[in-house]
Amino acid sequence: GFWKDVSWRWGQVQHGDLSLVYGRIRPPADAADAERIPGFLAAIGPDGPVGYATNVSIEETNDPETGRPRRIVVTGRSASLDVAMELTVDNTVVTETGGGLFGGGLDFLQLRAIYLVRGRAGGRSIDFTAGGTAETFRGR
Repeated sequence: GFWKDVSWRWGQVQHGDLSLVYGRIRPPADAADAERIPGFLAAIGPDGPVGYATNVSIEETNDPETGRPRRIVVTGRSASLDVAMELTVDNTVVTETGGGLFGGGLDFLQLRAIYLVRGRAGGRSIDFTAGGTAETFRGR
């Protein structure tokens, strides 16, 4: 597809036989209204999806000195899933994108984080802390 000026937020954590994946695509303003693009949060077990939500909030808090994310809070709610995840970023790899594929002025950030996950998915209680990954973008 055409990815110029597209960015995203996504992440993944796994514990035992359960994997949780969240994300949201942020298209350029002339392609779609970013506020109308739903996010997703899915809990996936060994036999497939356990629960999912499109009513998702992804809130990133920046370190005031670096402007990079230091904390991310993801919540997702639906009939099959009610989960809150708090990510504490402990490592960041920054790729300056220049004016190429993702457009000018954005840096691509790959994050290593500790996830604190609580809630329920498919009637199953979830409460764990584990290492995981995430990606996001920041303007310069």
